[in-house]
Amino acid sequence: MCPGGGGGDGLPPPRRAVLRSLRQPGSDVAGGDGGGGGGEAREGELIDQALVLWLPGPRSFTGEDTVELHTHGSPAVVSATLEAL
Repeated sequence: MCPGGGGGDGLPPPRRAVLRSLRQPGSDVAGGDGGGGGGEAREGELIDQALVLWLPGPRSFTGEDTVELHTHGSPAVVSATLEAL
């Protein structure tokens, strides 16, 4: 969901907010142009540009590894992000 970053696992550096493209799962490369045009989401289609924070445990609020996704708040973006997870 968020290729590139701080390590080989695609996560950003710990405790840093980075801008990432959130895409539909199933492809590391963008398959669409981001223009949905209704219907089913395509593999690699852009969902949103989001701030991503990686908070590794035990130094997170919960003590567990946590990733925060700060997306735009439209119902379509929130729904697509939750569906992709």
